[in-house]
Amino acid sequence: MSHYNKTHNPKPKSYDPVLFRIVDIMYKLVHEERPTMEDLKIEYNVSMRTIQNDIYKRLSCFAIAKDTNKQLYIAQGV
Repeated sequence: MSHYNKTHNPKPKSYDPVLFRIVDIMYKLVHEERPTMEDLKIEYNVSMRTIQNDIYKRLSCFAIAKDTNKQLYIAQGV
């Protein structure tokens, strides 16, 4: 007989907010939306530091740049 407790039913895990935010930011950039960091901060209800970490650390392998209006975009040919 198995030692597995059949009454054990863990709660399903909800989504990971960091992963959701990172994927959503990349989706926006790939689809040529140009959000500012301030826009993202407000949309995801996080601090500016969190958005900066997302862009400059978590997404550092992508060529994300800011234009003169502080809008983010993926730089081409970098």
